[in-house]
Amino acid sequence: MISIRNDDCLLFSAQWPDPFGRFRQQHEWVESAPNIVHVPTILVTEIQSYPQCIEYIKVKIPEGKMIPQIHGLTHIDYGKLPKGEVKEHLKICKDKMFEWFGQVPTKWYTPWGSAQSFLFEAAEEENLKLIDCSNILPLEGRYGVVQRLKDGEPISNFDNKELFLHWWTKGARLARVCAVARYGSWDAAVREKPELFR
Repeated sequence: MISIRNDDCLLFSAQWPDPFGRFRQQHEWVESAPNIVHVPTILVTEIQSYPQCIEYIKVKIPEGKMIPQIHGLTHIDYGKLPKGEVKEHLKICKDKMFEWFGQVPTKWYTPWGSAQSFLFEAAEEENLKLIDCSNILPLEGRYGVVQRLKDGEPISNFDNKELFLHWWTKGARLARVCAVARYGSWDAAVREKPELFR
């Protein structure tokens, strides 16, 4: 299974007049592909501006293609807070996400990849696994996943890996990755979905 880590859900972005619409579009791409799961990292304060997104996630979880996890109570650098305050934020996040989604998150994907040792301690004490940005596989860039697939690398090389993007990133890179997963190779995806590769 390939995981798509989708950060900042759902932080306001001026470049998207309908943030929830973009988020939904991304999830629909994931739904179209076998062996891919969507892992939106939730900003508990910010997502409350989009109640329709909370309801959408709630409906999608049982389908098995979406696993929401914690990003933070708000979009801040947690490395600048004392450990006790970090733990309070995590407790609130866990409680709200359980209230909304009926399940307790198991991972904390820190904003800006904060990775101070006390954050790992705080996460562990709250029964969470801290995930920073040290092992991310971005979709974009010269050595990003999309370029690697275009160069002929098989999608199977990304099994049991987590690919990274922000919900607000422009473009259709995620759609291309999902098409490759669906059709088996870059070339096959180009033949089947040419509109994604213009």
